[in-house]
Amino acid sequence: DQVDLVPGSDSGTKRVLPSSEVNSVLTLADEMKQAGKESFEQHDYAMAVTRFVQITNVLQDVAAVDANVDENEAIATARRLAYRSLSIAALKNWEWNRARHACDRVLELDPADYTVMYRQAKAYQQLGRFDLARERLQAVVNSDLEASDPARKIAARELKRLQKESKKSDQALRGAMQKGATAGVFSQDRPPSAVVPERVSPRMEHFMNKARAEKEKEKEKGAEEGGAAGPARPSPSPSSERVTYPEPEPPKKRVLTPEQVEEIQTKQIELFNDPVCQDELMKLRLDADFEHVRFLHRLKPFKLEKQLGLLADHGFEPTAEGLNAMERAVAAHMADLPSVGKRGKELHLLIMGDVISV
Repeated sequence: DQVDLVPGSDSGTKRVLPSSEVNSVLTLADEMKQAGKESFEQHDYAMAVTRFVQITNVLQDVAAVDANVDENEAIATARRLAYRSLSIAALKNWEWNRARHACDRVLELDPADYTVMYRQAKAYQQLGRFDLARERLQAVVNSDLEASDPARKIAARELKRLQKESKKSDQALRGAMQKGATAGVFSQDRPPSAVVPERVSPRMEHFMNKARAEKEKEKEKGAEEGGAAGPARPSPSPSSERVTYPEPEPPKKRVLTPEQVEEIQTKQIELFNDPVCQDELMKLRLDADFEHVRFLHRLKPFKLEKQLGLLADHGFEPTAEGLNAMERAVAAHMADLPSVGKRGKELHLLIMGDVISV
């Protein structure tokens, strides 16, 4: 039973409902809860997140008429359980900020829910807030849970691991600082830094060498046909009139046929939908803390590396400029061909992932 109706109020005021309507709202929330539970069990975590968010919207600002204690407690319990389910579904779907927010709401209603506190620590850890993650884990370890309780045992193990990693990181930083001080890195009299050559992968170097070789062949062919230097220009003299030569024409933009555009986009979707590639993209997102600008900065060389073969197949240079030229040539068809825009949106979602919504 698909439930898509999400009643709610955007006014920020309480919706005071009679008993019959309260029961209807709670029944609707329970149906959504079952739908979300089924999605979660089928590992469709994105749909599970959607269902649990819908429950929180249904129950937002709802209260029973005449301050009915039992009905208001039922509403509060349903709301807390919805946020509780949302916290684990969001973690499974790698939505760290949403998971953290859901945990906050649960702990506002039940500060002793140590399982949710552990989930909150995991969310903080993924967001790079290791200080807050250790604080939450320490609270679980220091709680009144039995020593044999699984939540307490897991939290203790995770806390020990985080403390060990933090200590190792601090030692590495101190060692690097000591080496830098010994080498005079922080001194004004230090020698200028050596220029570090740009690192190029063997695969990229292969395509760059291939492109350079093709350019050399074109030059040699031009030299054989009309001389490498071209026709000699007459030397200007004071008595002769000034001779003007036309400016060289700018390079022509590549124009692709609709069939070539479809072939390129289909291959791009295949490349970036590969599970290994998706894992690498997720690592880039985590390294960038899901920040849009930082992720795009890391994405540029990654996209080039993945599409070197595609660039070579369609006659574009295996460089960042070549990749930009190919993307512009594809984008030129978006206004006339809706299918190009549809495939472009699909590719964009594959590459950006959760960065879009954060």
